[in-house]
Amino acid sequence: MDILSAKNLVNENKNREEILYKIARRFAKKERYWELISLAKRYGCPDDVRKLVLWEAEVLASKGDETAFRLLEACGEAEPNVLREYFRKTGDHVTTIENINLAGENTREAFGIVVEVLQERNPVEFLPFCNLPGKNYHREICKLAVLRRALLTGDREGMLTACHELTKPVRMKLFRSLGRDILTCEDAVEYLLEVNREGIYWNQCVELALRGELMEALSLAGNSEKLLAEIVKDYLISGFIKKPHELLKAIRSEGFKRGLLHLLQTFARRELKLRPVYLVYMWRE
Repeated sequence: MDILSAKNLVNENKNREEILYKIARRFAKKERYWELISLAKRYGCPDDVRKLVLWEAEVLASKGDETAFRLLEACGEAEPNVLREYFRKTGDHVTTIENINLAGENTREAFGIVVEVLQERNPVEFLPFCNLPGKNYHREICKLAVLRRALLTGDREGMLTACHELTKPVRMKLFRSLGRDILTCEDAVEYLLEVNREGIYWNQCVELALRGELMEALSLAGNSEKLLAEIVKDYLISGFIKKPHELLKAIRSEGFKRGLLHLLQTFARRELKLRPVYLVYMWRE
């Protein structure tokens, strides 16, 4: 069946969604993806067709075939996993960033994909690729991810370059999120570098808790009740499953008791805003 015959069949049949799915499935089975794309663009994607397209897109991405992106576009779908699968298979950072809009409007998902793409790459050299996405929203997320990468590698000049590349509204959001005294990129960079030095120690404790090493994490935490609370929270969320016996060792310790008490108090006051310190400048509305 060619695409013209398929279109005629859809037009003539009263049960359009059912016949559309059958034709779409036939095209997918025969790997006639461009005809499937044409069909989806013309008639839309009812639920069954949408599920089929998402499945086929993930399969194609896992093979390194960028037709996966065109399938998603045909149905107006966003699926971050398709981008991840494609990048992990091909290492093609240009095409991945160019199609980052297919991660959708979920800031954390899009940010996470760019962070993965940036691994082992020079932040400043990568920055021009942030102009590839079609939407300004995703271009700015990319630049923020470059700023983060430069921060984690201690690249002060790279951080300044990335900060100056941000559009003014996003730059102002960044400054406001850091504090009232932050007025320039230079101020922001100095603040972030200082915070990150503290954050390396904080994150080391958190990573231990997430792995289930509760006693070691508590022993490193010192007297910071916020950090003790974060350790207890992360252990209970993730680490307990990996090493439940650690809880029996820690439950009598002073650090665990103080951390648990602070955690319960902050929940009661709805003040708990603990997060990895190096994500402090993520996109804010």
